[in-house]
Amino acid sequence: MAKRGMGPKLFSYVDKKGRPIYAIILQILFGMLAFLGESAAESTVFNWLLSLSSLSYFFLWGSICLCHIRFRKAWVVQGRTISELPYKSPFEVVGNYAGLSLNILCLIATFYVSVWPPGSSPDAKYFFQQYLAAPLFLALYLFWKVFTKQWRMWVPLKAIDLQAGLRTELLSGDEDVETPWTWKNFSMKLVRLLIKSVASQGGTSPGISLAIYSTN
Repeated sequence: MAKRGMGPKLFSYVDKKGRPIYAIILQILFGMLAFLGESAAESTVFNWLLSLSSLSYFFLWGSICLCHIRFRKAWVVQGRTISELPYKSPFEVVGNYAGLSLNILCLIATFYVSVWPPGSSPDAKYFFQQYLAAPLFLALYLFWKVFTKQWRMWVPLKAIDLQAGLRTELLSGDEDVETPWTWKNFSMKLVRLLIKSVASQGGTSPGISLAIYSTN
């Protein structure tokens, strides 16, 4: 985010070994919040920290689904074909629409329960303990709009950058193109190689082979 100008430039520094030193230090400092568990108001602190993080998952995964929907639209609008993609989501864009809808539904349901707690009357403190991430998310979004003075809702499909970090060697549609063997992907590549070997002898269904290969 810092490299894209969406955070302090200090955190964009990376040393010769590829480590974002200042960003790591910031993460460690946030870890110090664990010592708040030793305070007398341990449960109160935990509840407020939980209220900041728990609801964020709905915003996070909802945003991921929306980004993939717009990516697929931009891919087509900019003259590319879906067959060029080296990896396709198992449920395609339909799964993203379903995921986005479920996340929105969860946000609505959580809002309802936060305003009208089961078995009790509405309470402001309880509401913010359950729904604090929502106003914080909106505040950050509005702050960024004011800071950048970019008031459009999102980037037009034709203006979305599909070239940055693009691995052109994977756009040929050739399924034989693979990434290099590393310790990180060694186990999956070994399993994939075994599946390919069995599939070539007719012992595995095409669906299973495709599922394993798509993780490349």
